[in-house]
Amino acid sequence: MSGSGNKRQLTGSIRNIYGRDQEIQILSQGLDQIGTTVPLIFVGGKSGTGKSALIEHVLKSSKGQAWLIGTCKFEQAPNPNPHGVLLTALGKIIRDILQLHPGSRGLYRKKLVDAFQAGELSHLTELLPELGELLETKNKKTSIKSLLKQGGRAFSIRKLKQNSYHSRGDLERFKFSMRLLLRTLASVDKTVILSCDDLHWIDKTSLDVLQAILLDNELRNLAFIGSFRDDEVDGTENTHGLSNFLEAVKSSSRAAGCRHISVNSLPVTDVQSLLEAVLKTADGIEALTEFVYQRTGGNVFYIKQLLDSLEARKLMQYTYSSTLSMLQWTWNIESLKSKTTVSQDVAEIIKANIDLLSDNQRLILARCACLGFRFHQRYLEIFEQNNGNEEEKQIETSIQDYTEDVNVLIEAGMLEEVDEMLKFSHDSILEAALLLIANDAERSQLHFQIGHELYNRHFAPGVDASMKEQEHTDQILFLCVDQLNSGIDAICLCDERGIQLSLAELNFQAAKKAAEFSSFDHAMVYAKNGIELLEKESCWKENYDLALGMHTIFVQMSFCTGSNDMLEQMVGVITSNSKNVVDSTKAWLVLIEYLGFGNRFEEMLQTILHVFELAGEELAPDPTMEYARTKFEQTAAKLNKLTDDDILNLPTSDDPLKEFCIRVLGSAHSPVNHLKGPRAQITYACKMVDLTLEHGLGRSSADAFSVFSSSILSEFYETRLAARAGALTLKLTEKLHLTERAASARVCAANQFTWHKPLSLSLDYLMETYQMGLRSGEVGAACLSIVAYGFSFYYCGLNLMPLAKDLGQFIVKMHYYGQTSTLLFALSNYQCVLNLTGQSDSVLDIGGGESQKWRKIANWNGKTGGQSDLSYLLQIAIFCRNKKIAVETKEKLLVSDKVNSSAVVNGAYYFGLARAFYMGIVSYWQYHTCSKLNLARRQKLLGEAKKFHDMVRSWVVEHGSINLPQKLFILEAEQLRAQGVKGADLKAAYEKAIVASTKSGFTQDAALAAHLASEAIPKERENFLQQARSSYLRWGATGVVQYIDRDLVVEDQSSGEMEESSFRARRRFSEAMLREEAAIPLQTNPEKLHIANRDNRNSIS
Repeated sequence: MSGSGNKRQLTGSIRNIYGRDQEIQILSQGLDQIGTTVPLIFVGGKSGTGKSALIEHVLKSSKGQAWLIGTCKFEQAPNPNPHGVLLTALGKIIRDILQLHPGSRGLYRKKLVDAFQAGELSHLTELLPELGELLETKNKKTSIKSLLKQGGRAFSIRKLKQNSYHSRGDLERFKFSMRLLLRTLASVDKTVILSCDDLHWIDKTSLDVLQAILLDNELRNLAFIGSFRDDEVDGTENTHGLSNFLEAVKSSSRAAGCRHISVNSLPVTDVQSLLEAVLKTADGIEALTEFVYQRTGGNVFYIKQLLDSLEARKLMQYTYSSTLSMLQWTWNIESLKSKTTVSQDVAEIIKANIDLLSDNQRLILARCACLGFRFHQRYLEIFEQNNGNEEEKQIETSIQDYTEDVNVLIEAGMLEEVDEMLKFSHDSILEAALLLIANDAERSQLHFQIGHELYNRHFAPGVDASMKEQEHTDQILFLCVDQLNSGIDAICLCDERGIQLSLAELNFQAAKKAAEFSSFDHAMVYAKNGIELLEKESCWKENYDLALGMHTIFVQMSFCTGSNDMLEQMVGVITSNSKNVVDSTKAWLVLIEYLGFGNRFEEMLQTILHVFELAGEELAPDPTMEYARTKFEQTAAKLNKLTDDDILNLPTSDDPLKEFCIRVLGSAHSPVNHLKGPRAQITYACKMVDLTLEHGLGRSSADAFSVFSSSILSEFYETRLAARAGALTLKLTEKLHLTERAASARVCAANQFTWHKPLSLSLDYLMETYQMGLRSGEVGAACLSIVAYGFSFYYCGLNLMPLAKDLGQFIVKMHYYGQTSTLLFALSNYQCVLNLTGQSDSVLDIGGGESQKWRKIANWNGKTGGQSDLSYLLQIAIFCRNKKIAVETKEKLLVSDKVNSSAVVNGAYYFGLARAFYMGIVSYWQYHTCSKLNLARRQKLLGEAKKFHDMVRSWVVEHGSINLPQKLFILEAEQLRAQGVKGADLKAAYEKAIVASTKSGFTQDAALAAHLASEAIPKERENFLQQARSSYLRWGATGVVQYIDRDLVVEDQSSGEMEESSFRARRRFSEAMLREEAAIPLQTNPEKLHIANRDNRNSIS
C-alpha cells in the first residue's frame, strides 16, 4: 500500500541522525571488534530517544561488510509463539544467504546438513520456511522433502511426543537447535549480526533462548545488538528478569565484548542543528529551538510528533517567498506559543494529530490497535464486514475503500508498511489509538467481532479445509483466540453456552500449539482460560475429553514453568474425575516428578505406592536386602533364559498402564535410593525389567534395563549381567528410536568404564553424551554425564588444572539449567580439585570457598553431597599426611554406612570402589601407629584393613576391574608392612606399585605409593618424597605439595634436627619441580593408558 499527497513534508525530510556522533562511534568500534571477540552491545534509553534509528543507521552504513544481518522487535502484546520473534531475525539472515552466488549457497547447505541430524532439520524447516528453501537442490526430486525423509524416524518421534507428554526438555532441544543453527551460519565466511529491538518487552521463553545463544562459547563469528528502555528494566512485570539477564551476560566469559550505550534526549544545540537541517534556514531558528525544546525536552520522537502537529494545523507552512524567490518553511513564533502549551506531553500531541483524521480513518486506526503492534494486511479485510452498531454502519458505508484510508495513515506517519505487514510507527501511537475506543465494553465488543469473524472464516464447522491448512494457520489460531479471550465480557453477555464451549475448545487447541512451541507460559494461560469457560459442575460429564485434556495440559505447563501454586489441586481434580487410571497417568507422573524436584521424597514414594495399588501391581514399600537379593535372582534367571535378540524382538506393549508404571519407577530410582538405599533400588529395578518381559516393549523399556544395570553393580557387583543390561539399553534406545532418551542410556552404559575400560577413554564418550543430552533436551542426563566426567577425569590421573576450569564452567551451567541436586553432587568434586590445585584458601577445607558459595545459592538442605564431601576430604587428608583428619573422616563414613551400605562403597561408580581403597589405607595407617600393647585394637584395625583390602582384590581378580590393579598393589605393600616385612622386599613392593601406577597413568596413585614408601622405609625417605612430590606436581596437586612442605618444616623444627644440608636438598628439589612442572603435558595418550591398565591386570592374574 502506498500513496501520496498527504505525507508530512516536514518530518518526512528528516533522514540523518543528529547529535549521535559519540554513540555511533562506540557502536561502530564495538562491531569493529568482530573476529577478536564477540561484541555484545546493549543500547539503553527512554522511549523516543532514537535507539532504533541509531542502530539502523550504523547497520545501513555498513553495506559492503561481510555481514549477515537479522533484525527483530519484541512487542508489548505477548506472542504465543515466542520463537517467532527470534525466528524472524534468522529468516532475514537466511534470505540474505539465498541472494548469494549458488556456490556460496551450496556451502551453507552442506554445512547445515553436516551439522544437523535430519530429524532436527525437519523440525526447523517447519518453524523456519526460509531454511527449507535454502536446503532445496536443483533436482526437485531430491529437494528438501527427500532430505527430510532421512530423518523420518526422529520426525515421527517428535510427532509422537507432541501427543504424549510435554517437558522442560522440549525448550532445551529448541535452544540447542538455535545455537547450532547460528554456529553453522556463522562458520562460513560471513559474520552474523543479530539485532533485537525493545528487549524490555521480551518474554521469558525468548529470554532463555537468547541467553543460551549469547553465552554459547562455541558461537564465535557473531555480534549482538540489543536495545531497551533502561527506565523500564527494573521493577516491572514485563521484563521477566531482563536485568538479571544483563548481569549474567556482563559477568560471563563474554564480558570482554560487552558495551553499554546510553541514548539520551538531544541537547539544545543538537535540536537546533536538526531544525536547521530540516527547515533549511537559520532565520528565527533560535526562538523556534527554544520553543521546541521546552515542549519536547529534546526527545527525537516527541520533536517529530510536534512538528507533524504544527504542519497539520498549518502553524508551520511550506510557502513561496517572493523575497527569496523560492519555497521555504514559515511560522510565527508567537502563534506557536499561544496555540500550544508547555505542559503538553507526547500523548496529547499524538492525540491532536489523530483528531485531524477523518472518522473512518480513526475507526480503522482503532481496529488496527486491536490487532496489535504488527499485523498482516489481509486481516484488514475483516473490516469490510458489517458487524458494528448503527453509528458504525454509517461510517462503514465506504469501508470497502479502506485501502485509501490506510494509505493516509501511512502517509501521516501513524502506520508503516514492512514486508506485507503493517505496524504502528511507534508504541506511543498504538497506545493513543487504543484510547479511541470509548470504554472497556466497546473494546471487548470490538475484540469479539474480530475474533468471531476469524473463527467463522477459519475454524467454524464446515469451513473449507483449504482455509484451515493455509500457511499462517498457527498465527490465525493465536490471533483468533486472543481476540475472543479479550472479548470475553461480550461473550458472557451473549450468555450462549455454545460460543463459550467453542472458545474453550479453541483455547485447548492454542494451548497444545503453544506447548509444541515450548511456550509453556502461554500454553498454561490458554489452558486456564479454557478451564474457566467450562461449567465446573457438568464439564466432566458433558465434555469429558475436553475437560481432561485441558486440566492435564495445565498441570504439565504448571510444572514446566515452575508455577506450581495450583498444581497439586489440579492433579486432585483430574484423579477424582477421570474415568480410569490410564486417563490420569500424565497427571500422576507430573505430580511424582514435581515431588521429586522439590526433594519431597517421602511423599513421592507414597504416591508411587498408591499409583501401583491403583494399577493392580505389587510393590514392596520397604524391602529388605534379602528380599532384594531374591527378586534379583528371579529376574536374572528370566534374563538368562533369553538371548538379546529374544528381548529386542519382544512384542510391543499394548498396556499403557504397565508402561506408565515402568516410567514412574525410572523417574524415582535416585530418590528411592536416597530414602531406602540399594535394597529398594534393586527391588524396583527388577520390577521394571519384569514388567517389560511380561508385557512387551514400550518407550520406557530402555530405562528399565538402564536402572537395572546401575543397581546390580552398586551392591552385587554383577559386572557381566550389568554390562549386558547396559548394552541392551543402548540397543533398545536405537530400536525404539528413543532419540530423547539416548543420553540417559549412554550415561548408564558409561558405568561399564568403571570395570572393563580405562577411565581415561570415558572422557570423550561422556562429553559426547553431554552434547547429545543438550541436543535432545535431556538436560538432566547431560548434567549427570558431566558429573561422571568430573569423577573420571579426577581419578584417571590426568593433570587436574584443565578439570578445575571445566568444572567451574559446568557448575554455572548446571545452575542455569536448574539441575540443583546434580550441582550439589558435583560441587564436592569441584572443591576438591580447587583445593588440590592450590586454588583455595585451605587445602583441607572441603566445605568452604566455591562450595560454600554455591550451596548458599542452591539453598542447600545440608544433606545432598554430604557423603561426597567426606569421601574427598578423606582423600585430601591422605595425600597431605594429615592422619588426624583422615581417621576422623573415615569414622564418620563408617557411621553412615550403618544406615546406608552404599555410603562407603557403590560399585556402579569408580568413586565407590576408590572409597573402599582409601578406607583401607587409613585402616593400615591406624594399625601402623597403634601401640603394640593394645592387641585388641590392633586386631580390630587389621580386620578393617583386610575387609577393604579383600574388596579391592575381589573387584580386580573376580570381577575384572582394569582400573584398580595399581591400588591393589599399594594395599599389598601396606599389608607387607603390617606383617613386619622390611628391607628390599618391602621396597620392591612399593616400587611395584609406583611403576604400575605410573605406567597406567594413575599419577595420583604413583604419588601416594611413593609417599607411603617414604614413611615405611626411613632410609629411602628423601628419594621417595621426591618421587611423591614429582608425581603430585604432574597431577597438578600443587596445594598438596605446599602443605607437605610446610608440614615437613614444622616437623624438622620441632625435632631440632633441621640441618642446612637438608634444607638445601628440599630447595633444590623445589626448584627442579618448578622446571619439571613447566614441561608437564596436560594430557596423556588414552590408548597407552588402556595398554598399561590391561598389562597390570594380567600381572595380577
